[in-house]
Amino acid sequence: MTFSAIGQNYVLKDKKVSIEANEWLVPIEKAYPALEAKFKRLELDKNLDIASRNAQYAELILSWGDVVEDVRTVFEERNDVTLNIPVLLTAEDEC
Repeated sequence: MTFSAIGQNYVLKDKKVSIEANEWLVPIEKAYPALEAKFKRLELDKNLDIASRNAQYAELILSWGDVVEDVRTVFEERNDVTLNIPVLLTAEDEC
């Protein structure tokens, strides 16, 4: 069940499973390396004061929000009536 949610064409070779990722994982796959690099740079920068660090973390979180929207778009374009995609509220929506 879990494998079918993340991909297809499973291959087990040398005790490793290879899976062709489903289309909804592609935006995550594309965005992750840059986001991870930003996070690692931020973790290594010991010269930032707490306010600056928090501001940079906030930017990173917003970047992940963009990726979530890209994944949502993939699901919406599939036009699958059995799929319910909840709307995520932003800080502006909550005010």
